[in-house]
Amino acid sequence: MLRVAIEGPGGIPPGLHYAAEVGEPKSTKTTDLTLAWRGQGYCLVELGRFDEAEKLYKKCLALDPSDKKAKGELEYIKSKRR
Repeated sequence: MLRVAIEGPGGIPPGLHYAAEVGEPKSTKTTDLTLAWRGQGYCLVELGRFDEAEKLYKKCLALDPSDKKAKGELEYIKSKRR
């Protein structure tokens, strides 16, 4: 099952562990943050947790309005909600 593979042991997606380790220190570059948030967003989309994923992708765009990957993921979420 896809859900089991993504969630892994303990029910937390592996990508969320990595993103949590990166954290949000002030010295972290925008690209590092957006990469981590997009990784979290991807995991959440795969779990069908679109609202949470959407918030993360919008966070990416707040830091980098030209983030094409975040924009694309928001479009994908929009298409899945139809």
